[in-house]
Amino acid sequence: MDNIIKISFHYKGSDFQVNYHHIDDGYDQINGALEYIADNYVIPDLIVAGKHGRDRKVIGKLNLLSHGISGVSLQHDNGDWINVDEKLLLSV
Repeated sequence: MDNIIKISFHYKGSDFQVNYHHIDDGYDQINGALEYIADNYVIPDLIVAGKHGRDRKVIGKLNLLSHGISGVSLQHDNGDWINVDEKLLLSV
């Protein structure tokens, strides 16, 4: 089943709110959302800067905090927002 989850986060001094299409594939929503942020914001910046290749496997785990991501929150179906523990941003 495909669910749309709202993600709110800070990145390089700007606030973002995006829709993440979570497919219920056995992975939890938080890790999926964090990988979405890494894949769509951090990794493209790393590629443009020439710091890594284009393959996610080559890049490996990322510390999102050190790349400027903070204040991550997810919105539940009932409208409530939950804050993601920053420890989870250390290895995505």
